[in-house]
Amino acid sequence: MIKQILIVDSSNAKHQFLAKILGQLIKHDYWFWFWGRHNNLSQQFRYNNWPSKTSQGGWIIPQWLMWLQPILWLNRLLKLWSYQQLHNIKTIVCLHWPEQLLLTPLVHWLGWRCLWLQDPSFDYTEVNHWRQRYLRSAEQADLIICLASVSRQQALQFGLPEDKCRVILPGIELSDYLYQDNIFNNLAAVSPAGHQRFTIGTVVDLQYEQRVEMLLQALQTCLSLDPDIQLVLIGAEAERKKINWLVKKMRLDNKVWVISDQASLKKWFNNFDVLVVASKRPQLEEIVTAIGAMANGIIVIGPEDATLTDLSFNNQAAWLIDMSTSEGLTSQLIALQQDPVQRKQLANNAKAVVQKYFLLERLLKDLIAVLQ
Repeated sequence: MIKQILIVDSSNAKHQFLAKILGQLIKHDYWFWFWGRHNNLSQQFRYNNWPSKTSQGGWIIPQWLMWLQPILWLNRLLKLWSYQQLHNIKTIVCLHWPEQLLLTPLVHWLGWRCLWLQDPSFDYTEVNHWRQRYLRSAEQADLIICLASVSRQQALQFGLPEDKCRVILPGIELSDYLYQDNIFNNLAAVSPAGHQRFTIGTVVDLQYEQRVEMLLQALQTCLSLDPDIQLVLIGAEAERKKINWLVKKMRLDNKVWVISDQASLKKWFNNFDVLVVASKRPQLEEIVTAIGAMANGIIVIGPEDATLTDLSFNNQAAWLIDMSTSEGLTSQLIALQQDPVQRKQLANNAKAVVQKYFLLERLLKDLIAVLQ
């Protein structure tokens, strides 16, 4: 019998990876319905012809409209009840804190099972004080799925119950990220002197706080020590104009390639020596990209005390460093560029970690265990 599950999301996060996982779970007798904001995940549902219902406003209303709260409460309850009656749905997965706050008590009143799926980048301290109080005091989820160990640590510090917080690490299908052909020949992979260029890659999304300028500053310093270094910035087409302006301003035109080819990301992995994660607090999509890079033997450098801790293994498989300034990143890049033996060891460790802990088969097994 197919198990029906309602996915609720009021965020603006990108959820391509989550959509892929839902597609895999459908093969295991699950079916998913979407309710929430018109966002990336709702677009993925429509693209796959999965049922979805969207609204523009999300769940939170302005303070001056609080008098409408009883009406909205009744409206939400009736919508949930209709899903139960029409589609036999009795499990809900809430992806963002507004629906966690507002819908969890309602679904418990209906007798449903409620799961919270926390994006690793979510920070409880960013929720204002009165909403934090309500999140703590509201009837809690049956299970909180944390996609990074740091998420569980934050949830416990916030006051959520320990026995309900479970870590399920992301996992990838290797064929989605391994690519054999080299497509970098036209981008001068070899310097005029005949030396192999040291290539740094990064995936940029200016929707979130990125350290692109800091990364370019690090490249400038590296080039003063060794001219055979180049940087590939992969991002959306809309971001190219701003990045190209910054590259020209810093006179790095011949050392930086700005590529709007994120859909074919795995084609680029075969050409990188290092992948730098430029976000201050990497999101799930960036963590999955880092895992894909590691599967290719690419050394990942990212911010310390953030969401990449599970990949690091005490800096034996990925390097987590202080990235608040360019100096720390510069020294690490130069150290790697000048030490091919260490690069090879880190690459082998990265591949081994992905093979053991971050495969899709393990992720699906863990998710099916909690969804049953």
